[in-house]
Amino acid sequence: MEAQRIKELSAAWLAAKKEELLANEKRVSIEKDLIAAVGAREEGSQSTEVDEFKITTTGKLSYKADADKLAELTADWPEVIRPVEFTLKVSDTKLKKIRAEAPEYWTQIARVVEVKPQKTAVSIALQEVE
Repeated sequence: MEAQRIKELSAAWLAAKKEELLANEKRVSIEKDLIAAVGAREEGSQSTEVDEFKITTTGKLSYKADADKLAELTADWPEVIRPVEFTLKVSDTKLKKIRAEAPEYWTQIARVVEVKPQKTAVSIALQEVE
């Protein structure tokens, strides 16, 4: 691809990114104004209807805790209400390393691991040209 076409695409990409950022900022500002106008629950959703518009706001809370301390404090609680769960998690980092550096292990697990390409990221920065 010729340099001029790459420059045009890069400039268009940067302009689109800027428009996207501005549109996002505008949408978030409008959302804040809407929430002020119609209200919102701390947790859960509520709807307000005005003519043809149905506005739904949904409040959410996140919970963070020291898992080790929480497990210790609730160790003698009934299991059905214990707020700590232990789950298995696949390590992408270790799978990448095994696939790249340890084919003898990879062949043992490859049939149960799905590998597929993700969206290719693009970033463009303007730099000074001499």
